[in-house]
Amino acid sequence: MKRSTLAITAVAATIAIYAFSINPLLSDKRLEIRERLEARHKTLKKYEIFIKEEGLAEAEFKKAADRLKKIEGGIMQETDVSLSSARLQSKMQDIAENSGMDIASMKTGPHVAYKGYAGIPMEIEGTGTVSALSALLRTLDSAGEFIKIERLDIIAVEAGEGATLRIKIQVLGLTKT
Repeated sequence: MKRSTLAITAVAATIAIYAFSINPLLSDKRLEIRERLEARHKTLKKYEIFIKEEGLAEAEFKKAADRLKKIEGGIMQETDVSLSSARLQSKMQDIAENSGMDIASMKTGPHVAYKGYAGIPMEIEGTGTVSALSALLRTLDSAGEFIKIERLDIIAVEAGEGATLRIKIQVLGLTKT
């Protein structure tokens, strides 16, 4: 029995030494390791957010590049401004007539050149119904040409169900020079 008591006392002494001297040292070490792991985890989370945002930015750049290609595809390719002006006038006349507008006048202004491109202003005056104006604006929006509406004046000439509108629209067409 004395051996078993001696063995139990030795095991109890070993556990006591571990519990009172080695375990506190390990606890401090565990805390230190845990703090380092938490710091590294926060850093990794920042990198993860950065990478996700980079992917979003990359997608936005791609969308912008696609929009730029679409716009450049809609720019008139004639290098002569007078030819571009005639093309824009023909295009606008077709769009206006197909939408149901009656054209009273159409005139182009002097072009504005800027870094290899020229803006050709055009003013159209005419009459039409609300549906004709709506069709004109929808067609301009989906024309595929880079035509920007700069000003739109609408005056009601006749009221009622088939109301007639006097429409004055100023557009700008873009061409390469």
